[in-house]
Amino acid sequence: MIFNEQNFFENKKFSKIELEKVKIISREFENCEFNKCNFIGTEFLKCRFSECVFENCVISGVNFSGSNLTDIEFLGSKVLGIDWTKCFNVNYLKFKNCQLNFSNFRYLKLNKLSIINCEVREVDFIRAEISGVNFQGSDLMGTVFSQTNLSGANFEKTTNLSIDFRVNNIKKAKFLLTDAINLLNALDIDII
Repeated sequence: MIFNEQNFFENKKFSKIELEKVKIISREFENCEFNKCNFIGTEFLKCRFSECVFENCVISGVNFSGSNLTDIEFLGSKVLGIDWTKCFNVNYLKFKNCQLNFSNFRYLKLNKLSIINCEVREVDFIRAEISGVNFQGSDLMGTVFSQTNLSGANFEKTTNLSIDFRVNNIKKAKFLLTDAINLLNALDIDII
């Protein structure tokens, strides 16, 4: 397997790698690019990813237990069923044109989280500290926010957004006027 060759990978480009239910332990990836790779049920245990890009990849059911992920960009990828809370450290994540479904960010403090034009369905952000998050153009169907810090968040052009402003901090968050009306759903009132 390609990742057994060494422990540290820097400025490498990986293309069309297929790994299913494989364990990769204590590897470091710095400024690497992954293009059209499939990681299904793969375990990246105690690994470090820094300034990496995953483009057109499938990352499904991957376990990042004990791993550090910093300044990672996912482009046009399927990032499904990830429990980000198992990471040792996770920060500066950017998702663009991705499917980011069935994931868990509960209790995490994430700086500069960006989720633009993504499908973000059934994702758990309960008690997450994600102030300044950018959800612009994303579909948030079934995504759960409760006691979440969303101050300064950008919700422009999102769809299927459901937030109870009484139990979440949405101070200075940005909404289109038509979307802001959806905030009233939490009050169980009829608007006529």
